[in-house]
Amino acid sequence: YNTLFGSVNVGSRFEGGTLTFSASHFDTDGFSAVDEDIPGVVEDDAAFSTQVTFGATYDLTDTVTIGFDLLYTDAENEFDTTFPAPADANRFLTSERLAGRIFAQIDGGMIDHEIAASFASTDRADPLSGFTTDFQGDRTGLSYKGTVEFSEDRVLVFGADYEEEEYLSFGGGGRDTGEIENSAIYGEYAAALTPDLDLSASLRHDEHSRFGGATTGRIALAWRPTDATTLRASYSTGFRAPSLNELFGPFGANPDLQPETSRSTEIGVDHDFGRGVASATLFYTEIDDLIAFSGGYNQVPGTSVTQGFELGLSYDITERITAFGNYAYLDATDRNGNRLARGPRHDPTLGVSAEFGQNWSAGFPMPMVS
Repeated sequence: YNTLFGSVNVGSRFEGGTLTFSASHFDTDGFSAVDEDIPGVVEDDAAFSTQVTFGATYDLTDTVTIGFDLLYTDAENEFDTTFPAPADANRFLTSERLAGRIFAQIDGGMIDHEIAASFASTDRADPLSGFTTDFQGDRTGLSYKGTVEFSEDRVLVFGADYEEEEYLSFGGGGRDTGEIENSAIYGEYAAALTPDLDLSASLRHDEHSRFGGATTGRIALAWRPTDATTLRASYSTGFRAPSLNELFGPFGANPDLQPETSRSTEIGVDHDFGRGVASATLFYTEIDDLIAFSGGYNQVPGTSVTQGFELGLSYDITERITAFGNYAYLDATDRNGNRLARGPRHDPTLGVSAEFGQNWSAGFPMPMVS
């Protein structure tokens, strides 16, 4: 479909600092989702996107480094409407995003510090929709992270962050706005309890301007009975507040949505047999008040369950060529045992990767979702 992609990446290090720049562009003629046998349907649905990034760091002193990162993207894609069907209205979407981050890193001896401020502004448009045509979103944030290395195998990371999001959509369908704020504090401790047993434990507390406070955590263990085998297990809790689009957006929004809460358990094993690695993982998650989309955003009452397993295998055919395969089985149901939408039951992937030289490699994955 006359698809083209190109990118350039440049980095430079000078005394006391670094500069980085990257640019990429994707362009395709695409194809129509409407049956081309239908009279009058002959057009393609093209798409393009351009992304540019720029960043820099500078060492103010031996212990203080400052820096910034900027990102700009511009994209457009054509698509076919689904109502009335079949329809081909030459609809298209445009998207423009500008984001940035400034930060300072301080080597404090016992405690290393990082302070950062960030922003992101996104403008999207659907000018031929006849309903809501323009969408704007802004996000600003402040964060602090501290790191304490008690030893090579005992590290504590702690911090706090604040984020504010604003949403605006307008057009023929009216005007919708929304704003949320979220503050959080967190901590994570990682340690080697013995030469063969590692522990990771984390705790986080969020204060949401609409839904109040929530505390979540995770604990994980990894045990190596031999040099080639690792057994791992984890338990975690989760909290997800509805997004601004889910609460106030123009398509199926529901201002009465409440947060999701979850509990997840995972156990697995990894084994290195010399010329490859085999892995197996079992997972089980319970989600209370799941947010789902079916004609609109709604709350799935009660506790939904997602459970299944993942298998993985890689094998070195030669020193430079590796074959790999992965398979995931997912069983996702609501409290009545009905299958949840938008979740593949089977997700296998086969592929091969190769290294052609020190700086050249390629991969050829073939996913087969069903």
